[in-house]
Amino acid sequence: MVEAFATVPCEHFLGRGPLLAAENGCLLVPLTNAEMRGSFLLITRQAGGTQRYPARFIHHVGIIPCGGGRDPEAAARLKDALAGAAFTGIRSLRRAPEEPESSCWLAGDRWWLSSAPVPVSS
Repeated sequence: MVEAFATVPCEHFLGRGPLLAAENGCLLVPLTNAEMRGSFLLITRQAGGTQRYPARFIHHVGIIPCGGGRDPEAAARLKDALAGAAFTGIRSLRRAPEEPESSCWLAGDRWWLSSAPVPVSS
């Protein structure tokens, strides 16, 4: 679990962090807007996955900021996304080189949240 609040899922946790390095590893990230309100995002890595991760918001949250994890522009985008559409429809976090498409709920630098699920690998 990331123990500080951020407006974006940090690259360290997505790319090099130990939580998503292992297959079936998971990461719980509290994403908040400028008013420190938001939701917990649960991200899981499936076998072989390095670009698409099942993800869903699991609960509302409000608390203190993460030093270095706040970005005013990202906070504004998150605030708009939380006001405009239900976060409960989020099913995956996607990373570059994929580009956001019609299922995009919120996009950041080299990542985006999608309402489309990750296909189950066989």
